[in-house]
Amino acid sequence: MKISRVDKLNGDPGGDRGLMQYLGSGFYPVYAPTEIFVNWRGKLGTSLWPKITEQSNNKSLRGLAKEYGVSYEAIRRTLVASASKR
Repeated sequence: MKISRVDKLNGDPGGDRGLMQYLGSGFYPVYAPTEIFVNWRGKLGTSLWPKITEQSNNKSLRGLAKEYGVSYEAIRRTLVASASKR
């Protein structure tokens, strides 16, 4: 068996030492999904989006947030989502 220079430097000619240290400790490979799909459902239903969009011309985000009982960031996200649906 020929050992390359790289294997000599790291002291692991077979390449199994790194894997064995995890298996010996009780850690095993975990196969996790590469993508996670999340359905965003905000507190404000899509039926309210046109009304909120219309009111955003006259009121501030914080004023609308107080009126609907949500954060101003929720109002902002609703406006962005509403604009992207058009």
